[in-house]
Amino acid sequence: MDLSNNKGIFNAKGADIYFETQGKGENLLFIHAGIADRRMWDREFINMSKYFRTIRIDLPGYGLSDFTGGEYSYHEILNELLDYL
Repeated sequence: MDLSNNKGIFNAKGADIYFETQGKGENLLFIHAGIADRRMWDREFINMSKYFRTIRIDLPGYGLSDFTGGEYSYHEILNELLDYL
């Protein structure tokens, strides 16, 4: 599977996380503010994908990601997703 331009749901421990990737090169991960979702990075996501593999996610309970109500850790979710990609 070509993960340079991809989107979908990643099954992390504690939550199902929606992600998008675009471009190639070193990873550049965009994490949204607590009152937004991945779309707050629309312009940067597209522009920076010319130079990097840009990645953006919806944190648990935001956008297209599930809020499971279970225990989860943001840093563990991010590490799992980057390992997957």
